[in-house]
Amino acid sequence: MKILRWAFRIVIFSALIFLLCGLNLRLKVQSYTIETEKIQDTVRIAFITDFHSSYYGKNSRWILDEVDRFSPNLVLLGGDIFDASKDMERATQLLASLSKWYKTLMITGNHEHKSLRFDTIKNIVNSYGVELLEKETVNEPVNSDTIAVTGVSDVIAFATWENSINAIDSLAKGCNSNRFNILLFHRPDLIHQYLKEPFDLILMGHLHGGQFRIPWNKEGMLAPGQNANERYTGGLYKFGSQTAIVNKGLARGKSVIPRYFNRPEIVEITIVPKK
Repeated sequence: MKILRWAFRIVIFSALIFLLCGLNLRLKVQSYTIETEKIQDTVRIAFITDFHSSYYGKNSRWILDEVDRFSPNLVLLGGDIFDASKDMERATQLLASLSKWYKTLMITGNHEHKSLRFDTIKNIVNSYGVELLEKETVNEPVNSDTIAVTGVSDVIAFATWENSINAIDSLAKGCNSNRFNILLFHRPDLIHQYLKEPFDLILMGHLHGGQFRIPWNKEGMLAPGQNANERYTGGLYKFGSQTAIVNKGLARGKSVIPRYFNRPEIVEITIVPKK
């Protein structure tokens, strides 16, 4: 009986440790490397999304320290940097700090539009020299290469998914096939529609990694707007010559369903010439 009691205690203790590990919300850096024949020199991109005005040290120092270590050529912000129900100070500080040292491009997410402060947010973004891509492609010189970044606002800005897809399709027609083409769009809901276009890399967020994750499952549990049998909640996905990355985002704090085995992340992307 004494051995059974100890065995029971060990099982309970192990279960508690396992449960507590799932609540770890320390910032994580997720690194990916992509090979392509379309560039001559290495390109580094820091991809940040779904910040939701969360706390990451004074002036978001914990995030900035990781970005500084990586020293990216471009910083891409994938929407929901602001939060519809929170003060704008932390998001503003993050934009100010990033844009001071790095070329920074941004698209909107659903929260920027739901906040009813879109004009104010747009003015803040522009005031720090962050380039807000609402429905356009910019060609960014990086070392000896040019990277084409197409950014499209969240579907809310277009009223319907059909209008959003038409906007992406219209911009895709102008893609230069000799350049490395990136699509920056907030939601992964219709990922197979985006893959019909000639983008080499598609960057998305929105789902916060599916919020609740089980270690032995690849995908998170919550993926509204996606097929239950085919979810893209966080990670890198290969589709032939195309790559899609869904960032699990930085949102943390009060939520009906907490992040579980799902640490908030910054994504660091290194694009290298294919040998």
